Amino acid sequence: MKTLACAACLAMLSSAAVAEADRESAQRNCHDEALSTGLQEESDIAAYIELCMQAWQTPADYGEAVPSAEASPELQQGDAADTTAQ
Repeated sequence: MKTLACAACLAMLSSAAVAEADRESAQRNCHDEALSTGLQEESDIAAYIELCMQAWQTPADYGEAVPSAEASPELQQGDAADTTAQ
């Protein structure tokens, strides 16, 4: 019984470590993607990463994501235009 409990604990710990590595990798990819779009303002980059991570965590809900209030008006306006065009 102890062996089974230890195996279960090890499996949970290793899956948590893998999940954290995947999350960090996704966050780096989101940051690189934000920079590749030409964003320069830190608040815009942070808003882009926030949206990107929302999409990574719940891809089915990606179309409903909204930029944070910290994003520049230009970024928010661009997102609003994209939404109305669809």
